[in-house]
Amino acid sequence: MNVRKFVGFSTALVLVGGLVVASGFSRAPSATASELTLSFESALVWSEDEERVLHEAQQRLIADCMSLAGFDYEYPEYSPRYEVPEVGVASPAEIEHLATQGAALDHEPAQDHRSEEWRVALFGSENDQMVVKGEDWEVRKPNTGCVAESQEAIVGDRAAHSRLLSAMEALRSELRLATRNDPRIVALDGDWARCMSEAGFSFGTPLESWSAVAEAASETDRRHGAEADLSCKLATDYLATWHTVWSDHATDIAQENASAVVEWAEAKANHLTRARLLMDEI
Repeated sequence: MNVRKFVGFSTALVLVGGLVVASGFSRAPSATASELTLSFESALVWSEDEERVLHEAQQRLIADCMSLAGFDYEYPEYSPRYEVPEVGVASPAEIEHLATQGAALDHEPAQDHRSEEWRVALFGSENDQMVVKGEDWEVRKPNTGCVAESQEAIVGDRAAHSRLLSAMEALRSELRLATRNDPRIVALDGDWARCMSEAGFSFGTPLESWSAVAEAASETDRRHGAEADLSCKLATDYLATWHTVWSDHATDIAQENASAVVEWAEAKANHLTRARLLMDEI
């Protein structure tokens, strides 16, 4: 197991599977519609500063825990996590990423050959796991190990955290699908595809383009494909329309799921507060 892959905070705590809207939050939210929308959209991502705080707090906790267990642990330095924009290529930054990285970041990292005792101390035993269940899913997490201890110190009840986080991921998926299937975007997909065809590419949507261009063999081909993608988006006003449609659906979803949005906004703030306090104590 690779340490960065399994214990980096953004992977271990933030990016997990989906669930329907969380329940158990009974008080009526007092936020306005615009505040709800802002909370919802900001809840879908962690800023670089927030990720850095969470990463450092968790890694320091893990290092202390491993030391008490009699093991060395060198935690990885924080590295900003690249996330593909929902709309695909939206700026020269994405062109550069596709051209120079391609699909490289999707490849499996080198395996970490540590002793079984070290692995159990860090990740816990597969024979002692808690099971968090939703309507059509379940997540198994070790009850023991330094990763579990560090997560609990920051998020508190890990089962409740998983349920709420899964609810937010489900809402993000709903927002993504609603935007992509909106008639305004479907119409623009056709305009964009015709523009790309004139440039020598045969893709139905920008999402198809990103995946195919990332797999291209040469940097030149990847750069050419990404540049054509962005050029056609600009020519068809795709980016501005996408932003409008995304915001429209984000407002609707935030209002329909106000309790979950407010609950997650509060939880996220609490996680960051705990992480900062723990860093002061370690």
